[in-house]
Amino acid sequence: KEVTLYPYLKERYPFVSRLSCYGNTCVIAVSKGGGEYIRAMLEDALRYTTVDRGSFNKFAIAVDEDIEISDRRDVEQALYTRLRPESIVVLKSVRANQGEPAAINGKIDKIGVDATIPSGREDEYRRPYIPGGKEIDLRGYLEPHLLFELK
Repeated sequence: KEVTLYPYLKERYPFVSRLSCYGNTCVIAVSKGGGEYIRAMLEDALRYTTVDRGSFNKFAIAVDEDIEISDRRDVEQALYTRLRPESIVVLKSVRANQGEPAAINGKIDKIGVDATIPSGREDEYRRPYIPGGKEIDLRGYLEPHLLFELK
């Protein structure tokens, strides 16, 4: 998907910097300056089709460049902390792929989400940085039942 969708979006929206797709979801990293055009970019990503594959994105998520788009946890963190109700795009009754189980009369709904930091509020969303944090092994400090799966 990335091979054809990335150049398609990049040509139309120069603020698109990276793209990662898995399943029917595309995560699109955008640089500052996309602002009011992110919604249109999400709609284009959801409507994008190819002759051989049809329409393959059910979900499109826009995130800032500080998010690692291939790390689902990082993408979820952006969704949990940056999603605002007004940033959700719903395309109703879009042509579905053949054999799509959720389709009704060959149509499905698709969802786009702008999970980017609102302009002018960057300081509120600054991610904490702990020097040497990636090397710290919490297993030496916490009880086993308090730990979750570590990368």
